[in-house]
Amino acid sequence: MLLAIAVVVANIFSLIWPVIPLAVYQIAAGLLLSLDPQFNHFTFEPELFMLAIIAPLMFNDGQNQSARSLSKNLSSILSMAIFLSIFTVLIAGTLTHAI
Repeated sequence: MLLAIAVVVANIFSLIWPVIPLAVYQIAAGLLLSLDPQFNHFTFEPELFMLAIIAPLMFNDGQNQSARSLSKNLSSILSMAIFLSIFTVLIAGTLTHAI
């Protein structure tokens, strides 16, 4: 319940002061919640997070994306996706090997 209230309050602050991005308000709300000792026992399963948070956000972004801008930037999107995937694998492999 506290998490839902924190998100609503962060959205209200974002509407009042739109100069600061919404993500900053949400991070600040999460930081304030983490300082509360009663909230430190909160657990949120990764599967639930993916289902309840990530999936609706990705669906919303997909619905609001224009096909024209997507096709215009397709080569950039694909090259960045491939490059960043290879880069992440190399960095993770190097760090894992070093550890």
